[in-house]
Amino acid sequence: MLAARAAASPPLRELLGYGELAAALLAGGLWYLYPGIGLRPLLLVAVIWLVGLVGQRLGAWAYRIRTPLDLPLAFFIATAAVGLWATYHPDSATAYQPFDNAVGWQKFGLILAAALIYYALAHLPVRRGLWLATAGIGLAGAAAGIYFLLSHDFAEGPAKIAFLHRLGLRIQAARPALALHQFGPNQVGSVTAMAFPLALQLALAAWSLHERPIRRGLFVVALALSLALLALIGFSLLLTVSRGAWLALAAALFVWAAFALTARLAARWNARYPDKNLQPAELLAVPAILVLLLLLLARPLVVSFLQGFLGPGINRLELMRLSTLLIRDYPFTGVGLGAYSVVFSTYVLLIHVPFIGSPHNLYIEIAAEQGVPGLLAWLSIVAATLALAWRTHRAARPSAGSLPLAGAVSMLLVLLLHGLVDDPLYARRVALLLLLAPMGLIAAAWRLSDAGEPAAASAARSPRRLRGLAAPAIALALVAAALLFRTSLMAAWHANLGALAQTRVELTLYDPQRFSDLTLDTARRLADTSAAEAHLRAALALVHDQPTAATRLSQLARARGDYAGALALLEPSVAAGAHDRVTRLVYGDALVANGQPAAAAAYIEGLPFARSRLLGQAGEYRTQLDDARRAAWANEAAALVSDDVASPAPAAGAP
Repeated sequence: MLAARAAASPPLRELLGYGELAAALLAGGLWYLYPGIGLRPLLLVAVIWLVGLVGQRLGAWAYRIRTPLDLPLAFFIATAAVGLWATYHPDSATAYQPFDNAVGWQKFGLILAAALIYYALAHLPVRRGLWLATAGIGLAGAAAGIYFLLSHDFAEGPAKIAFLHRLGLRIQAARPALALHQFGPNQVGSVTAMAFPLALQLALAAWSLHERPIRRGLFVVALALSLALLALIGFSLLLTVSRGAWLALAAALFVWAAFALTARLAARWNARYPDKNLQPAELLAVPAILVLLLLLLARPLVVSFLQGFLGPGINRLELMRLSTLLIRDYPFTGVGLGAYSVVFSTYVLLIHVPFIGSPHNLYIEIAAEQGVPGLLAWLSIVAATLALAWRTHRAARPSAGSLPLAGAVSMLLVLLLHGLVDDPLYARRVALLLLLAPMGLIAAAWRLSDAGEPAAASAARSPRRLRGLAAPAIALALVAAALLFRTSLMAAWHANLGALAQTRVELTLYDPQRFSDLTLDTARRLADTSAAEAHLRAALALVHDQPTAATRLSQLARARGDYAGALALLEPSVAAGAHDRVTRLVYGDALVANGQPAAAAAYIEGLPFARSRLLGQAGEYRTQLDDARRAAWANEAAALVSDDVASPAPAAGAP
């Protein structure tokens, strides 16, 4: 009986792995459809984990929940929980109907689902499971591409590349008319670009079958299917015209090709000169240094090329710079999950209407919504994953080639590189499920790379001594930094809490969709911001020109008619050289309110929306406050300011 149970255990353990992946995907679907469901979908995976641990206890199979990325991943989820707490929307926990307005809970649930998918992939017990997961993600990319081809309106938006635009229009004319929700081309471009290396890995694996003693028909079918998958993903990616995704994929494939080439050259060298062992990385350093030198020498040409290639969307660099002001204001907590658009428009652009959905940078948006700790956690996950991939690659086990490691690493590189110019996963909804998928594939490859059998050892195979030294070193560095910059950090902490309290109070009252019914300044006059003001004044007591505290208090003072106080609050910051957009606009507002329209116009000249803001203030002074004198000052300043310069456009020209 025991022998029969032992023989049956491997198939059951493999099925358990597939069940965990299915449960993680189902949990993600529930969080996507029913954001207010809370943490209940976690039970789906918890049951699988419990069964796995019971089987481990009974000796039926080897099962470990722990993985090498547990610590940074837990840190990332903790910062996401803080971001959920910080989200201002008051009704997010009560959304039980599909697609109810619960962006914070939905995003938190999808982050949890992405983590569960990571664990499900990392726990896959056999190579076959890892290859099936690779094929599954490739098929998901193909499905996203097909959906895009069936739903996208190619007549909408600019024709970035003429022949691709014409091809899209022909496809649109030939396809059936379907009432489908449209996903953005950048989002589909990112998903297909991430899936492309996995499809390529499958095609290479299918090609390698001709070296094995299998039936020729099986080889032909496998190769044809993998090439068809690769072609479909590639064709869909082309039609998205997501040039940022193209560049990211090209760079990732270049790295893959460079590693493959240097590995072959090193193998030939070592076969010819066995006494002079040469590592592939040593060969890779030469072209890497040459490429770096070439980029440095041709920097003006490279910048010009990128500006021409990315089109008007190069304004996204200004958008990224402006988005760092949110990180300055909310460095510890972030603005809250899913709150970027409204908070950015309200407190950075100062236009009080949601205008931009994303900073078009993965790293900046994580820092903006989850705070600097969230960004550090993300970078820790990335660093640990790359180290894991490098150790797996360096192991050079005889069976290493039977694992889809190269495709998984290339998928990760696409995500990281595309994230520099866009944020198609973290800023979106369902695509967020793929955020940690490459990490899961790499963790699984690491586990399964040990002599061709699933690793029964614990995840503590990674060097404990190195981890033991790293933790105290990081803690010591953090303590030293906290002591050295104690005053500034305490001021930033109070400013963060004050800004967060102000955001919650004001945006609970103020509805950007009905801004004419209740203006933001009116909401500020009605709101109880005493808690926010206490924190902001504490920040100014520590650092007299703390920019967040000064601008927020000045806005509140002007809204309540304390015009002299609004001006006085910002004078130390301006005298200290503060010249960011928010300081300039708020100080300009205070100058206008104090009868200095010419000085205000000179100070805010060249800023996006400067003129339209002044005209809006003139109308509010006249209609809401019955203050004809200040309305005239605002109109005078608006007349002195140039027409609004082009604002940072997120859609036009976006790669």
